[in-house]
Amino acid sequence: MIKVLIAEDILPLLNKYKKYLSNQSEIQVVATVQSGYEAVIECAITTPDVILMDVEMETRTAGLDASRQILDHFPDTRIVILTVYEDDETIFQAFQIGCCDYLLKNATEKDIICCVKDAYNK
Repeated sequence: MIKVLIAEDILPLLNKYKKYLSNQSEIQVVATVQSGYEAVIECAITTPDVILMDVEMETRTAGLDASRQILDHFPDTRIVILTVYEDDETIFQAFQIGCCDYLLKNATEKDIICCVKDAYNK
């Protein structure tokens, strides 16, 4: 069972990702949060295998900042960055921190599910 935490501040998107992933028998959404701060706390509580992490939440870099904190304490956690734009600088920064992949927020259900599974298997 792949345990997933979703960090996304736009509620309709958060609910969409949760619905897509909850429909998969091998995936369990262990928490949903709407800020980087909450992501760090919930990660410590639920120890997810994979986190879908929005870049911009309470600040422009909240997701990157939270990813850095999480990976400092839980280096085996796989983080997939969610972003609106294919911004090379942000994606490069995410990979430097240790995130394993990224998804555009308008990715298809199939792409989201495949990305979570791929991240888990890395």
